[in-house]
Amino acid sequence: MLQNQALYILTQRLMTLLELSSIINSSLNINEIKKRTVEAADKLVNSTVSSLLLVDHKSNELYFDLVTGENGDINQTIRLKLDKGIAGWSASKQKPVIVNNVHQDSRFFEVVDTRCGFEAINMIVIPVISKGITLGVIQCLNKIHGHYDEQDRELLTILANQIAVAIENASLYNELIMAKTAAEAGNKSKSEFLANVSHEIRTPLNAIIGMADLALDTPLNEEQIDFLKIISESSISLLNIINSILDFSKIESGKIDIEEIPFDLHSLVYNICEAHSIAAHRKWLELFCHIKKDVPIIVKGDPVKLRQIISNLVDNAVKFTENGEIVVKVEQINLSSEDNSTTVKFSISDTGIGIAEENLSYIFNSFTQADGSKTRKYGGTGLGLTICKKIISLMGGDLSVHSEIKKGSTFYFELKFKIPDKSEIPPEININLSGINILIICGVDTNCSILSEILGDYGAVVSHIGGGEEGLAELKRAIALNKPYKIVILDSRMSGLGGFRTAEQIIEIFRSGLGLFMLLDKNHRNEDITKCREIGLSGFIHKPVRRSVLISAISEFLSPKISSNQKLIQRQLDTDSKNITTGMRILLVEDDINSQRLINRILQKHKHSVFIAENGLKALEVLQTDTFDLILLDITIPLMDGIELTSQIRSGDHKKINKDIPIIAISAHVQKDDQRFCIDAGMNDYIVKPVIQKDLIERVERFRKKTITSKNNTICEKVVDNTVFSDYVFTQSPELIAFIAEIKIILEKIKFAISSRDYLMLESLTIKLRGLAENFNAKELSNDTFKLVLSCRNKDNIKVLNIYNRIVKRLGLDK
Repeated sequence: MLQNQALYILTQRLMTLLELSSIINSSLNINEIKKRTVEAADKLVNSTVSSLLLVDHKSNELYFDLVTGENGDINQTIRLKLDKGIAGWSASKQKPVIVNNVHQDSRFFEVVDTRCGFEAINMIVIPVISKGITLGVIQCLNKIHGHYDEQDRELLTILANQIAVAIENASLYNELIMAKTAAEAGNKSKSEFLANVSHEIRTPLNAIIGMADLALDTPLNEEQIDFLKIISESSISLLNIINSILDFSKIESGKIDIEEIPFDLHSLVYNICEAHSIAAHRKWLELFCHIKKDVPIIVKGDPVKLRQIISNLVDNAVKFTENGEIVVKVEQINLSSEDNSTTVKFSISDTGIGIAEENLSYIFNSFTQADGSKTRKYGGTGLGLTICKKIISLMGGDLSVHSEIKKGSTFYFELKFKIPDKSEIPPEININLSGINILIICGVDTNCSILSEILGDYGAVVSHIGGGEEGLAELKRAIALNKPYKIVILDSRMSGLGGFRTAEQIIEIFRSGLGLFMLLDKNHRNEDITKCREIGLSGFIHKPVRRSVLISAISEFLSPKISSNQKLIQRQLDTDSKNITTGMRILLVEDDINSQRLINRILQKHKHSVFIAENGLKALEVLQTDTFDLILLDITIPLMDGIELTSQIRSGDHKKINKDIPIIAISAHVQKDDQRFCIDAGMNDYIVKPVIQKDLIERVERFRKKTITSKNNTICEKVVDNTVFSDYVFTQSPELIAFIAEIKIILEKIKFAISSRDYLMLESLTIKLRGLAENFNAKELSNDTFKLVLSCRNKDNIKVLNIYNRIVKRLGLDK
């Protein structure tokens, strides 16, 4: 009977131990572990007082960390020498101790502690050891003589071993938390430092670039023009370096987020190539963009990051190529119906200087260049490829390179994109060119190959010739064989007879039924377009050639829907819309004197009146005594910053201030969150320093006011809100004509933004449309645009589409 009772008690104690051990080991809070330790010891051996003493290895002392017993929990700071007392002996010898009568043990009197509130008789001390190091001891005392036995020692030893592991884990966890906190603090400090440095550098750059741009518009001699261009280009190079360092910092601190939104992949790549074609053509390089037909137009991914990657790689290709060509190629590698995705390969090839094989292994390292010598020809931070590779990695791909010295390089990567639902994808161009003979006259094989493939995809029969004289001979030969060419595509840049001279002779010899299109560089756009019109060409296409533009031009030639008179009218409308500017009263809130002078000069040049306030309080004061059409507001200004000033204006608390006045933020802070913060605060638009003249005027023009008679207001309401406006175009004021033409242009851009789900672009365009509607008293249109802005911010694509269709129907453009 007694044996069974003892077994029962032991079982209960073991279960208690297991339960307490589980609680202790599940916690990473060191204070919680200490508390549970004392409670567990007290419960296991039924002590009067239990305590946990920890070792301070620096002072070689034991100190009471927690005591529990008759007087409740006591947090004490009692320190004992490690070699004194029973607890000190156990800790230093790393041995458990049971003392049945402490008054007969001399060690007890070395550190007698009367603050425990009773006279101890029996004591058990168990060391807590981890990896051979004593962390502390568990000490239990009792008034009953002979209370503790070997079973108590074994149970407390098991508990002490588990406590050692728990304390070790908690310590490691706390160290990791501290390291993480320190790292985050370091990253935050670094980010704040770089952001502040960026702000401080961008502010003077704003004046340098802007003033150089303004000076270039004044009468100058050739030497002065060269000097100013050097200043401008060098400043822009410095700005690019700043941007690269900021990007690198964001990647290193893990602050790069990858979005997944629908966008037009074809337009994105073509736009990048067009932007870089001017620099390429200045060096007499050919830049080609070849997007295979099976590559989906609309995909889901991160267009901003993809643009940054491809732009950097194309920029490098132009930079390191002196002769030859650059080819940007996009092709589909895999189309998966299982997860409705496509894998696309991007490659950027050049015929430049190439990279030595021994340098290929480290060109992606930070701040590293293939040529790191002091005599290197090409500069740079060495961050561009590093940033590209890391962003591509975050997007699930890998950037690789194949290169040979003096033969060129090819950088390539593959990315997987989701494909949107069919309802979100605009219809592709559908044209059948079967049986249509097309001749390409061009001296560059790559160009001929790309054009031949594009046209061949639609069934055309394509031939190509290298020069003008050979092209004329081929046209004559085809007529003789009764297989005449229907369309001829010429490159304006050809050796020998040349593109324009060849075109003139073709028109002179073959007068009727022949479509003649000229391929033009971006550099000499105006004079080349004038030549095309003077010669009488069917059209012109800018290089690099867009598939959609080429096919649309040919389609229009084969089945014209718009008369030449209508085209002439449309050109006149476009011209009228560009020539209308009305001066505005603008409040500029800016504390930097150079930025004040720059922005003031730009605005005055475009007939605007400017009043300057150097801080937020001054601006608030001025707004209560004067009226303005627009506020240009620097975010970082003294006394009251731009966000607070906007809040004061929008609150409506100041009765003399128009709380709806348009506000455009101007800031050297370039983070996306900074821009969104300004828009959320109530600002209408955001300009990043350095301020570019063209960009500033374009933004300001969005909010311009027009003076229109009551009669024209009434007409405009009828035109915009009630019926089709095309019947009124030729009888109303120039302002109304320009208004209608501009609405058409904006709606086309809005349509593209909706198809690509670019909500930021869509919101910006809608705000511009709303400004036009309000200026012309088009109330219904204004209400629609307000609803469209809200739907943009909620990213509600169905509502966005419905409102857009309502606007189009209201304007009569659905017919």
